[in-house]
Amino acid sequence: MSAVSYNKQQDYDVETVKRIQRTVGASADGKWGKQTVKQIQAWQRAQGIAADGKVGPGTFDHFKKVWVRDDEPSGEEELDDVAEGEDPHDDDDDDDEASDAPPRVLSVGQAFAYFDADADLREGDSGDAVLALQNDLFAFGVCDDSPSGKFDKATTKAVVAFQTAARAEDRISAYARKRVRVSFGQAQAGIVDAPTRAEIRVWKQAGFRCQSGDFVERRVRVARLGSVPRSSAVLVEVPGTGGKTRLLHRLAAVDLAQLVAACKQDIGVELLVQSGWRRHRWSSRKQYEQYVTKKYGSVKEGRKWLAYSSPHETGLAVDFGTGGLEPKSKTAAKQKKTPAYAWLIANAYRFGFTPYKREPWHWEHPLSLRAWTTGLSDWRLSDEDE
Repeated sequence: MSAVSYNKQQDYDVETVKRIQRTVGASADGKWGKQTVKQIQAWQRAQGIAADGKVGPGTFDHFKKVWVRDDEPSGEEELDDVAEGEDPHDDDDDDDEASDAPPRVLSVGQAFAYFDADADLREGDSGDAVLALQNDLFAFGVCDDSPSGKFDKATTKAVVAFQTAARAEDRISAYARKRVRVSFGQAQAGIVDAPTRAEIRVWKQAGFRCQSGDFVERRVRVARLGSVPRSSAVLVEVPGTGGKTRLLHRLAAVDLAQLVAACKQDIGVELLVQSGWRRHRWSSRKQYEQYVTKKYGSVKEGRKWLAYSSPHETGLAVDFGTGGLEPKSKTAAKQKKTPAYAWLIANAYRFGFTPYKREPWHWEHPLSLRAWTTGLSDWRLSDEDE
């Protein structure tokens, strides 16, 4: 019996299936499929148990053991709160408009390689191929929208932006900004035609992306991605301050290691993470609003001092705690004069990290929803590639 059929027979409720999917790094659509089984097998191997993709009593017991830790405090939930004597949050500080509803899940399969298909995509189209395209456009750096699977005006604008970028020599690849020989020529503006699909393939194969400047914010939002639980397979340990490890999304962790090594080589400063992933601290928005209303008199006032959610919940944000950097707004002006901050301004973009300019210690690593969910790079030519 196939693993898909076996798992369906276990009759787990939809929310349990979604929790399993979030844990192993699969799209949480509540449906058993080949991609979910593939991710379960990888998770089982990491756990040292039989990697058959089947969630029987033994494997389910392993899931329950790791889920216990999801509700344990990380000890850093209050780091986004404003300390006494510090300035209150501004409207862009935190993700307080985030909904408790999860973002749209991703379908996977043959549509991943839409760029190899003999079919144009244009405004008005919809489906998995459009969803895959939208994730690629985000990865390339030409849009910040959440993937919807609908080719709307915003998608048309993003395709035009990609076509424009493809005609320029400037690229970021292999941790460097470089100039390349342009081969992209005639294409229908805003339409993913044959020349555009071929160029998308080139970018994915070469790992190209673009960015308008070296020091540009591109905020990570819980509303666009969601909060990742501690049990998720996409979280890995990274070196932290005080000899302790912190958790970070594994794709961000790969680039962080390269950033840390480059900084140490260039200026002799070893950047260590003081805070990485943090657990979402509220059970619901209602609980949050009741708490801040009681403490501060209103939700509007409470938001200035107490965060509902944080980019750290995505596993894509780090607070550095060495090189003169520390998560304290009182010393922000002093931190901005350090060699470490100057180095980050000039170089962090090469490693996929973007600033939050108000906080010199805080840096983020934007990912497409697909890459964030699965922990697999967008620069792949097949959904079967790791």
